Amino acid sequence: MSGKLLKQIVDKLNILESNQDEFKEHFDKIDKKLDSIVEQVVKNSEDITRIKTDQHVLVTGQAKQDKILEALAMRSLEQETDIKELKRVK
Repeated sequence: MSGKLLKQIVDKLNILESNQDEFKEHFDKIDKKLDSIVEQVVKNSEDITRIKTDQHVLVTGQAKQDKILEALAMRSLEQETDIKELKRVK
């Protein structure tokens, strides 16, 4: 091999090595971004779970309050009927 050909091969290898280093840096940045995205997805998932739990508690509480209101409304109607009956008897 001639010195010129050998130099061309070495130059090409240096360029390839440089390109490989650039790709490595690029992939490292992508890995960091991916890690950040995965962390955010995990956080979002935990937040969604907490929100669903809170929603369930609220729905359960609302159903309980609805039953109480219904019972109070019935009691109020009964008391009104009793008052009217007492007024009528007087």
